[in-house]
Amino acid sequence: MFLLYGVVALGISFLWFSLALICCRNPKTRWYGSEFMQAYIWTPFSAAGLALGLLLARKPLPEFPPSVLEMLLVLAAIAAATVLYRLMNVKQRLLPYKKEEEKAEAATVFLQTDSPVVRTTPAIFKIGKRFHRSRSGKGEK
Repeated sequence: MFLLYGVVALGISFLWFSLALICCRNPKTRWYGSEFMQAYIWTPFSAAGLALGLLLARKPLPEFPPSVLEMLLVLAAIAAATVLYRLMNVKQRLLPYKKEEEKAEAATVFLQTDSPVVRTTPAIFKIGKRFHRSRSGKGEK
């Protein structure tokens, strides 16, 4: 049964991470997409679920092969997680956010490249050149 528990934990944490992507990538962040929620809620629960799922799924490996009923339940859990992931439409929901990010990035690049660029040589290199010239007798003193 630990194999089933592990697969269910992996499926739930994967769905949790997908939900976190949808909530946190939204440019109009709400309270559940804030940096605090990302750092202290979304990420730890995703990582803990993945770790717990891997550990639980690994535990019965020496006792293989599992029963037929357990394998059917594991396949049903994988199928349920896959169906729920497909129903979430993660890729389609993230596309508009990506387009908005690209527009914002293009606007900031335009604003940054529109200003004149002043390139100066750092003073340390000027001092070094002056020092070498003065030692040879051709430079400034």
